[in-house]
Amino acid sequence: MQFSIPDLARAAVEILSGGWESEARPWGVAAVIFDSEQAFLLGVDEEHALYLHYNPLPGQRLPDVLPQGVVAYPGGLFFEGASANDGLWALAEKVASAVQAAVTRDPEPMPQIPTPTTTAELGRAHAEHGPTLSYRITNNLWCHSTEHRTPATAQYMVSHLGFTLPATTTRPPPPTPRESCTT
Repeated sequence: MQFSIPDLARAAVEILSGGWESEARPWGVAAVIFDSEQAFLLGVDEEHALYLHYNPLPGQRLPDVLPQGVVAYPGGLFFEGASANDGLWALAEKVASAVQAAVTRDPEPMPQIPTPTTTAELGRAHAEHGPTLSYRITNNLWCHSTEHRTPATAQYMVSHLGFTLPATTTRPPPPTPRESCTT
């Protein structure tokens, strides 16, 4: 059974429900999946790879957890090895899951504290503010991440119960240590 990209977008919207819509682009080679806040362009690139392009909302990062076979790139997501042979509904499930991963936001910002000078001070901050917090660092610390093409200088340290990781963001870092290197 053959289907088009707009067919795939409509099927993904059916799975997403809750205010999502789709709209075919001219010639049936792409479609937009959108809600009141965000839009995703679903298409196939010149190398025949299925992609989902979007512009992140302010403060939104690439998803940290994606469905199997979905890979993040700076402009969105692509689906490794996806093929029409996978079937409309199997691909629609994957597209819907990728959209859901991209729009899932962290429930609350991470507390930011003054830079501690001792481990006891850091421990007191955890007791007061919770298991995960951040603070500005003053030394040069390089941060390596799949989100950066080159290493960046960290500006914040993320601490989870005393375990620390650098972060390169100028806003308070994301809420979990595995998400610590962001721009």
